Amino acid sequence: MMEVYRPEWCETREDWSVFLFSPQNRFRRVCQSIIAYKMFDYVVLAFIFSNCITVALERPKIMQ
Repeated sequence: MMEVYRPEWCETREDWSVFLFSPQNRFRRVCQSIIAYKMFDYVVLAFIFSNCITVALERPKIMQ
């Protein structure tokens, strides 16, 4: 069987995000600190809820 090709740099950057951002990268640390706030969860849920409302209002006369 064919084996998955894994370049050498993949193994050395295994703990990197998207093989691009190191664990010490400033952008990655800022994103992690934003996601750690509980308010972030509420904001995401508010956007999902508002999206559901707008989809429902977009086509109110759907034939059933």
